[in-house]
Amino acid sequence: MGISINEFLAGEDLRKEQIEEKAEINLLQIAKDSKKKQKSLQNIIWFLVFLIILLSGTLGVVFYWKVRLPQNYIEAVSISRKNIEMQTAERIYGADEAFSFRYKMTDKFKSLTFYITEYQVGKKISKSKIGTIDYEKFGSPKEGIIVVAPYFEKAMVRFIEMDEKAKFITELPVLQDVEARSLIEYSAVQMEEKQDIQYGKEQPLIALFYGKDGMNAIPIQDISSGDLYFFENDYIYYFSVEFHK
Repeated sequence: MGISINEFLAGEDLRKEQIEEKAEINLLQIAKDSKKKQKSLQNIIWFLVFLIILLSGTLGVVFYWKVRLPQNYIEAVSISRKNIEMQTAERIYGADEAFSFRYKMTDKFKSLTFYITEYQVGKKISKSKIGTIDYEKFGSPKEGIIVVAPYFEKAMVRFIEMDEKAKFITELPVLQDVEARSLIEYSAVQMEEKQDIQYGKEQPLIALFYGKDGMNAIPIQDISSGDLYFFENDYIYYFSVEFHK
């Protein structure tokens, strides 16, 4: 309070002005410390509010993209019990190989059309519709599986589409009137990445290659564009799908 211990013990009187001055200084210091603590607390609160807003915004964006936005895509998947029904597995028994494609839809669509295009020595020979599944009467599926299974010895390809609404199975001849098929080599290239569904546009599934004197590797995008002049494989069978909304 502005006096020494000796002065206090000696019983000397404290001046009123000293007491008031010291009390005022103490009050100012307390007020100053309080303001610092309030400011620190406000900074902490604003930081927490910022984190909450940031977290809420991030979760909102994730929810919007994962739930609200349509998720319509098709992708290549491995053949397994998880991906195809046992009935489908039985239908591709004995195939040289089987290629599976799964599509998932949040949109409703009207129909599904499949095509096969044949090329010989780099030239387009024919294109035909494999089939169309119409869903307008009973509603479109949310997901389905497409399987392409070539049988080299039988010179045919089994094409399968299965979903919770419909089943489509057919056999397509390949290498017709081709002699010495045992000398022909076989290969395939399929879609590599997940693709968004584009309504009213053919999208590639797989291309089967057959050649007597080796084969050229061709990206499936080049086949879908028809740019095959520099890739003179003996035979190419290109499969595609088209969704209609």
